[in-house]
Amino acid sequence: MKKEWDLLLKLTPELSHIAEKRYEILANISFYQPIGRRALAELMELKERELRNEINVLKNEVEKTEQEVNTLKDDLHKIELRITRLKNKKSKNADRLKENYNFNPEKDIPEDRMNIKDYSALNKQINKLKTKIDKLGIVNQGAIKEHENLQEKVKNLKHQQQDLKQARKSINKVIKKIEKTMGDEFYRTFVKVKEEFEKIFIDLFSGGQAELKLTEPDNYLESGIEINAQPPGKQLKKLSLLSGGERALTAIALVFAFLKVNPSPVYILDEIDAPLDDANLVRFSQFIEKYSKLSQFIIITHRKHMMTKAHTIYGISMEESGVSKLISLKLNKENELKFKENYQEG
Repeated sequence: MKKEWDLLLKLTPELSHIAEKRYEILANISFYQPIGRRALAELMELKERELRNEINVLKNEVEKTEQEVNTLKDDLHKIELRITRLKNKKSKNADRLKENYNFNPEKDIPEDRMNIKDYSALNKQINKLKTKIDKLGIVNQGAIKEHENLQEKVKNLKHQQQDLKQARKSINKVIKKIEKTMGDEFYRTFVKVKEEFEKIFIDLFSGGQAELKLTEPDNYLESGIEINAQPPGKQLKKLSLLSGGERALTAIALVFAFLKVNPSPVYILDEIDAPLDDANLVRFSQFIEKYSKLSQFIIITHRKHMMTKAHTIYGISMEESGVSKLISLKLNKENELKFKENYQEG
């Protein structure tokens, strides 16, 4: 019993040391166990990610391979279709050769056959030859006679053409001569009208100056005419820049310039005085009164002042509704004085 007790006492320190070691091991296990789990989880996750990447790479390769296979299938299908079309074309060409040319391409192909490079050009040449053959038609026995007749007809047509050319030259000469005569006559008339216009303008406006100008002096027949006028006390202006009354009186001066160059025994003026103001109307009436000694004037007017200058007045009266009556009044000196007095009072 004593030995056993001594042995127990001897083993107690060792047992205590073992217990301490055990406690230390258990503490280390408790400390390192979560770290190990996390490391294991991270290792598993990394492995899983690598496997997924490998799987995706394999999938992409599989898809790419499938696309290449589909492309090859499409190419193969196209090639098969092309082969079928070429076979059909070959069969049609063989039938056409047999039908049109009595040629069997399987038996009648010569050994020294021509190598065709441009089939399009060859087809065009064949079509041209076919067209020429079709145009020949049936052989005409009278073709030589028809050819002689056509040659005679061509000869006559050439002779007529030569006559027409000569006639054309003659007509062109006449036209040039007429144009020259017209141009000369126009210019002579223009100079006369210009001189008369300048004189009549001064008479109508009691002064001032005016001029007619050709816009193209070197081409009379296509030239325009520009009118410049300078009434008394104003600057020289184009016709479009004058007042309405001045433009009207200038136009009247131009009209009478034409009449002076090519006079007539009777003139009819339809309300030519309508746009004139009172001052210009007086000038115009005096001008008409002066030239009435040379020619007769029939004036249609509503202006009372012009009526006072007339020798005979014609008017339309409607005494009854819907019934018009022509009235004439011949003015002598006594009636003229009375008419002027009534006009001035009115």
